[in-house]
Amino acid sequence: MTTNNTIIPEGTFHGLQVSDQGVQSIAKALRINPDRLIARIEAALPAQAEQELYVKIGSDFKIQPESLAKLLREFLGPREVVATDSVAHAVGKNLIAYPFGDVNDFLTGVFDLLGMDLDINVSMRNAAKLVIAYGHGTEAVVDDLFANVEMVAKRLGLKGKDGKIVGIGIAFLVETAIPKRLKEGRPIPRTLSEYFESE
Repeated sequence: MTTNNTIIPEGTFHGLQVSDQGVQSIAKALRINPDRLIARIEAALPAQAEQELYVKIGSDFKIQPESLAKLLREFLGPREVVATDSVAHAVGKNLIAYPFGDVNDFLTGVFDLLGMDLDINVSMRNAAKLVIAYGHGTEAVVDDLFANVEMVAKRLGLKGKDGKIVGIGIAFLVETAIPKRLKEGRPIPRTLSEYFESE
């Protein structure tokens, strides 16, 4: 996965405007009227910094504003991204916090997973949960699923294309295996195959 791409906006944002090139580009990509797009952005992402983030990445990833809002809430909970998050600040002796760095890594991980040319049938929500759980190790988890796709299919009683089986495997991992392990007070499984081998 590529996690060194910076997708967090930099520079000055002057609010949502129909004439803005980013708004025009997204509207064209999503085949929607720019005025309607702005209304949807404002409804889904009331925080100005989140609107700016959407304008920066919306056309590249062809993501709906409501989808970005769901991703951000999955990662941040009710906390909204604010402009000061883009500034690194000291939080202790020899310790610097850069909140946008975590958001950037998360979004990059999700978009990398969704953009993999592997025909994986995975929902954005499950992709988000997988990246939250495994961070930079997400690609290794997906690779393991593909390497063990026959075993995953057999254990889950599935038939079909590998991408479909991997997508269902991801759903099982984030919706069943990880919550079960956490409820038991145990570490999350390193991979789905490890989970099946230990259960």
